[in-house]
Order: sequence, then C-alpha cells, then structure tokens
Amino acid sequence: MFQSSNPDDDDDGLERKAVSLGARYQGERLDFSNRLEYRRDRGDEDETQWLTANNLRFLVNEIWTGVGKLNFSYSDNHDTGKDDGRFAEFDAGLAYRPVYHDRLNILSKYTYLYDLDSAGQQDAGTDERSHVVSLE
Repeated sequence: MFQSSNPDDDDDGLERKAVSLGARYQGERLDFSNRLEYRRDRGDEDETQWLTANNLRFLVNEIWTGVGKLNFSYSDNHDTGKDDGRFAEFDAGLAYRPVYHDRLNILSKYTYLYDLDSAGQQDAGTDERSHVVSLE
C-alpha cells in the first residue's frame, strides 16, 4: 500500500507519504503474519516513523501450541535531530491443552514492554520498561 497526501498551499495540513508492506502465511500447523510500514510526515514538524507488527502461532502437536508477537515503532524528528519515541512489545506464550482431559488448560506468557514517550509527551511520566510473566 502507498499513501500520499499533499495539502493545498494555503492549508496548514500535514503532508504524509507512507508505504506499507504485509505478508501472511496460514498453514495447517503454522500461522505467521507481518507488516512493515514507513511514514514521512511534514507539517509543523518533520518526522520519520518506522513500524513493524509480527504474529506467530505454531501447533507443536494436538496438546501444545506456541504463540509469539513482536511490535516495534521508532520515530525520528528531523527538526530536532533526536529520537522522538520508541515502542517495542514482545510476547511469547505456550498453551497446554490435553485432548483427553478437556477440563485442564495451562496457559503461560512472557511479555516485555519498552515504551518511551515522544518529545511532546516527555512530561507525562509514562515511560515504561517492564517484564510480565503470567500463568493461568
């Protein structure tokens, strides 16, 4: 996908150029999807942003299933020459669901989150780096 917006000269709008590529594979035991996107915004500020989103599901056998996710975003402000925010989220999980005992399901997941605010949000105090482990 390609997107281009070019506002009129008398308009104070945002000029954006964006390219997005995606792929998906869906098989009997493996599902995988990913998207890569590049954006260039020009207006009040001149900014570039890279984004990617990836998902994975793998059936090991009838009982075990693995899942994974990776989302990442990076922004660069050309006016200031500084990074203007970063975001990363990584998830890995495993499910145990025995076929002959349908009352038992065990789900486990690990999440890593890295979220740094952009320059315009730095006073918000919402920078986050966290590790989360869950078992159900």
